[in-house]
Amino acid sequence: MDISPYVLSKISVLAFFSIIQSAIFIGILYLRYRSNDLVDYNAPFSAFIWMSFLSIAATFLGLLLSATLATAEKVMTIVPIVLIPQIMLAGLVAKINTPYVELISYLTFTRWGTEGFNAIQEKVVISNLNAEDTASNAIEQLKSQFYKTEWFGDWAGTLKLDIIAVFILMALMTYFIFKQLKKKVEVL
Repeated sequence: MDISPYVLSKISVLAFFSIIQSAIFIGILYLRYRSNDLVDYNAPFSAFIWMSFLSIAATFLGLLLSATLATAEKVMTIVPIVLIPQIMLAGLVAKINTPYVELISYLTFTRWGTEGFNAIQEKVVISNLNAEDTASNAIEQLKSQFYKTEWFGDWAGTLKLDIIAVFILMALMTYFIFKQLKKKVEVL
């Protein structure tokens, strides 16, 4: 039995809603920060494309959880257990300070998504109460959060690396989605 149509139908419907949500979110950011002195919000279209891509990639993670677990209740129970490490390993909530934690962070969408948004934004404004606002390179800010960015050489901090990494994660999840669904179909 071919499960490709089932998977493609799920992905296409969920991707459609992901794109709409991304458009709304980026639209709100653009309307809020387009004429703000503290934030230089540039490249909203690139941010929309990147967010849509990440949202679709996250859909694969959700489908993998759904394919792996037997019931919706089990999926809802495990979602926080999957999402909390995603948030923590992005490098924004807590600094990634060991090579082992950094290696694990390479297996999360949030790590690559954060780096991609920083590559798109290019510069951030750092606000201090005692100093003037200063502009700084967003990628340099992000690299200071990670321990061994030299693992990727000149590719570190580039959108190319982020896109490739997310595609690899999506491919791995697609493989496991199909593997898990074939197991379920064989049982039936």
